[in-house]
Amino acid sequence: MADRIAVMNAGKIMQVGSPIDVFEKPANIFVAGFIGVPPMSFFEGTLIEKQESLFLDLGSVLFRIPKTYYSTLYSHVGSEIVMGIRPQDIKVTLEPQENSYEGKIVGYEPLGTETYVHFTINGTKEYVAVIPRGMRISLKRKVYWTFNPHRLYFFKKSTGEAIY
Repeated sequence: MADRIAVMNAGKIMQVGSPIDVFEKPANIFVAGFIGVPPMSFFEGTLIEKQESLFLDLGSVLFRIPKTYYSTLYSHVGSEIVMGIRPQDIKVTLEPQENSYEGKIVGYEPLGTETYVHFTINGTKEYVAVIPRGMRISLKRKVYWTFNPHRLYFFKKSTGEAIY
């Protein structure tokens, strides 16, 4: 086991650090998508301000950004950004919850102790969540999902660089 790793892309070093640091603080979208199984889900949109709140506008869905990120993100209002969420930090339920978003199951992979669920939002891009064994799901089923508000990642769409 290495106590430091280097992540490379096309012969260039993208990030060097301990495995946990690279996992928890990826330097860019490439590193964020490369480290972790299944890979991080990415939501691309425009960061907007509405009634003193920040949202990621995906066109058909507005994601409310938790206030803990406002000081970091405020200078990017009006910019195209990417929000990343690790599949383990997405919670899927069969009934609507507070601050949940609707999705539709388009695939799933039972792996014994957990299942990878592939879902879409309004039939668009596919995202992945990890659900516990025993949750009964089926293809094309409507589901609701929320995310851990303390485990979000933000990147500049133009460069892929992390926004800290």
